[in-house]
Amino acid sequence: MADTGNVEAVRAAVGALNSGDPEGYLQAFTPTSLRWVPGIEQPFPLVDIAENIEQLLSAFTGFLLGEELLFGGGRHVCARWRMVGTHTGEYLGIPATGRAISVEQCEVYEFDADEGGRVTNTWSYGDPLAMFHQLGVVPGAAAAEGDGESTNAER
Repeated sequence: MADTGNVEAVRAAVGALNSGDPEGYLQAFTPTSLRWVPGIEQPFPLVDIAENIEQLLSAFTGFLLGEELLFGGGRHVCARWRMVGTHTGEYLGIPATGRAISVEQCEVYEFDADEGGRVTNTWSYGDPLAMFHQLGVVPGAAAAEGDGESTNAER
């Protein structure tokens, strides 16, 4: 039988986040958990992750991480999410644009049984500028405006 406990832990954490419960989401992570993002030398500690989640929930009406793919075994879980919402509040100094976002990202979660079966590391992959293109706040935004809206059939 496949090991699904960690997969279900990630699904439950994201379910809490999608229900507006960021604390429920963060409980899946150890206090020393780190998020690694390509192109950024230092990983983000949990306190920074928590702050960003609060900012996202405040700035994007209808914020949701939609599950597109979720699987794993042993200590690792891989997820492909689609983050959606409408930019109705300030985010990272960017005033509300009223634009919808639909951004795909992939994350790999590492669990540690010695840490209560919680996430100790996350590696996040995706286009870090995709959201900002869709918000129209970076050069080339017009060309990329619909990038997050394509369907699998269009790819």
